[in-house]
Amino acid sequence: MIRRAAPRRLVRAVAAAAAAAVLASCASSGDRGGAASGQAGPPAAVGAAAQAYQRAILGHHWELTCGAETARARHGDSVARCIELAGPDPDRGSTIPVSVDTPLPVPATGTHPAGWAVATRHTVTEPGREPYEVVMAVRVVDDAGTWRIDQYEPVDGADPQLSPHPAVAALLGGDRR
Repeated sequence: MIRRAAPRRLVRAVAAAAAAAVLASCASSGDRGGAASGQAGPPAAVGAAAQAYQRAILGHHWELTCGAETARARHGDSVARCIELAGPDPDRGSTIPVSVDTPLPVPATGTHPAGWAVATRHTVTEPGREPYEVVMAVRVVDDAGTWRIDQYEPVDGADPQLSPHPAVAALLGGDRR
């Protein structure tokens, strides 16, 4: 049996529908653009992941902290072991506000994949001391479709020759954790 070629209008309509479906799935796929995909600008979820991680650390929510880390960054060989190593510390948890700077691309270094550098900021107030700001650099990477923390370094003392951006410099120059 001889098949007739599909009319061009039908082919164009099917191609247009397929292209629209692909674009729609990209737009609704949870903000996955960024350093790894070559798209300009950080996904909003990157800053949110860094902020949630810092809040979990300050609040001593070890389940959240350990669960947010990549296997490579986590203390212990599992989330359960990481929580066990962190130990209970209910008296020191804090709910102080955490802000984040705009995420910046950070290249792969050593054992860390390319991702986003995010500076998290919070102010510490202790009795008898002036309040002071703590700035930490967080490397956020796409780990099998989930934004996870792969590196966490203090920004204080970062080498400005590595990058003019303190969070990027801290991640490029340190692997203290």
